[in-house]
Amino acid sequence: MKHIRPTVLLILAIALASLAAPLPANAATGHPHAPPTINARFCLPAGDAPAAELAELAAAVDILRRTPLLDGYFGRLLSECEPNICLDPATIDCRGYFDPKDHVIAVGGALSRLEMTLIVAHELRHLDQYRRGYGPSLAIDMGENIRLSFAMEADAQAIVTLFAWSANDSGDPALWQALEALEHAEDIAAAFADAITAGATPVSATRAAFSAWYRSPWRLERYRAAATGSHLDRLDAEKAIATAARLPPDHFDRMCLMPDGSNYDCHLTEEIEMRDGTRR
Repeated sequence: MKHIRPTVLLILAIALASLAAPLPANAATGHPHAPPTINARFCLPAGDAPAAELAELAAAVDILRRTPLLDGYFGRLLSECEPNICLDPATIDCRGYFDPKDHVIAVGGALSRLEMTLIVAHELRHLDQYRRGYGPSLAIDMGENIRLSFAMEADAQAIVTLFAWSANDSGDPALWQALEALEHAEDIAAAFADAITAGATPVSATRAAFSAWYRSPWRLERYRAAATGSHLDRLDAEKAIATAARLPPDHFDRMCLMPDGSNYDCHLTEEIEMRDGTRR
């Protein structure tokens, strides 16, 4: 099978929820968009990376470890899951990634402390998705893996948007301002803010942020291409036969949980049905 591997993009952890109907026991898991070869990774608490960059990463992680926002959600993930937090200056086309095989959250270089905070928070959400049983699988067809890719990425960014807004609402606007300035995230922040201004609750605004993720042709095309390439690579590597199997109808019912365990109901959005970058 010959095909072109797509460029590694923003971080994506595709998931299959243990709280929904499970896939077969031999369903493979993994992070489809981590770089295939890590050329240089410098991890906390020490490493050979430039001291300033590593210090900024440590400070970003400390913000997440200590914040009381969202009931300490990110601090709990750091304490309970103990991921390796690393700099990966070899990454060019992505800001960060979660690699479940090595239990690594990595961010690219040349990011500010607040940008690192947002990216690590995004990847911690992917870690949480993954520990709840989510992962790409050859037990479903490529379109369904694309659908998972979209939904998991939209959920991760929605939760990061809720986090940054919560900081702003508590009197510290710095994270929110950083999010508003972050390319390919600013439109999602705007959708959340518009919902709040219109009188929405934080739960409803988080759902609005989820839906807003799908309104970017750039995101849909890049993540569709990345998920497609990953699926084809795995079929090729495992000498597997493609299936036409679909996810169970209730699969996404408990995917989009708020940090307090409540559900912001992304499974009720029309966007959740998107499989190939177009609305159905």
